[in-house]
Amino acid sequence: MKFLALSPVMSHVFLSGCIFDPNKKSMIKKAADANNVFDFNKISKEMLHPYAYHYLMEGADDLKIIQINQDIFQELQIRTRRLIDVSNVDTSLRLFGQKLKSPIILCPTARNKMFHPQAEFAIARAAYKKNIR
Repeated sequence: MKFLALSPVMSHVFLSGCIFDPNKKSMIKKAADANNVFDFNKISKEMLHPYAYHYLMEGADDLKIIQINQDIFQELQIRTRRLIDVSNVDTSLRLFGQKLKSPIILCPTARNKMFHPQAEFAIARAAYKKNIR
């Protein structure tokens, strides 16, 4: 990243403050604005109570799980396929002998009320709206 910042082509971007400006509010206003999951860190720090933010960012047990997850995420790559018909995409999968419509799976979590007043009810409603079952 430091080499990119030293580039004369990019220097105006960094000097203008539109990237990496700690004094600015996050540019992410909704989930669709995020480029990746790490963008949510910025907005969650701004929006959550400090206790809730630290609880979320510490992960489990000895705080190593966050780093392990980030390391694994960095290794993932999307296999690009060019000139493929995407007019009828099927994201379903088979897991444990059951066909799921989406590769997104929700698992039980704790202390959801710190993040939303309706806790698990809000999660269940959102999943139902997006047909995640």
